[in-house]
Parts: sequence; C-alpha cells; structure tokens
Amino acid sequence: MGHVDGTNQQEVIAHFSLLLVQLGSLLESMIGVDATAAVLWSALLSARREHPVLHNLEIDTDGGHIVQLQANRINIDPTELQNSLVAYIDGIVTLVADITGEVLVLKIAPLIQQFQQRLEG
Repeated sequence: MGHVDGTNQQEVIAHFSLLLVQLGSLLESMIGVDATAAVLWSALLSARREHPVLHNLEIDTDGGHIVQLQANRINIDPTELQNSLVAYIDGIVTLVADITGEVLVLKIAPLIQQFQQRLEG
C-alpha cells in the first residue's frame, strides 16, 4: 500500500469523509438510518482500540446522515493515519457482513475499492 505524506493528509481525510458520506447513504438505503449509524459508530469504537489516532477523528452527523469526518489534530502520523482508516473500513465491512451477509458487502465493495486505490496511488 502507498504512503500518505503530510502534504496530502488533509486530502486523504477529505476523500475518506466523502467515502463515508457515500457509504452511509448507500447503507441507509439498504438497512436504514439507525442500523447504519450503529454500524459506523461500532466500527469506529472498535478500530479506536488498536488505532488511538482515530480518537482524533469524529463523525459529524446531521439527522442521521454523515456530514463529514473531522480531524481534531493536524499532525497525525501518515502511516498510522493510513493504517487506522483501513482498519476502520475493514471494521465496517465486517459488521455489514455479520449483519446482512455477503450480499450487501458486494454492493459497498466498489466504494471501498475506490478508497483503497486512492491510498495506493
């Protein structure tokens, strides 16, 4: 996987925020607002256990819809940022698979692949 340097850290966070908005909207249409919020928050709390840098990231919501991911601290280690975002995505995919099976995972896969390609590029 590629390396995220400090110069494009905010770009990665912005891209990840957009991914969450798109992913959240897609999941909401399939499993509802409450279940989507539960999945996203549960995955975040779980990923924070092994990736403390995620304590510096918050999901802002507006009526259940994700607005953006906020970086509360500017100087986040680039490697840890990348690893933590990947861990968070993996957590979301795992929870979606546990709740709904592989059918919905296949529907969200293109968004996940898009973000992973951005990290590798």
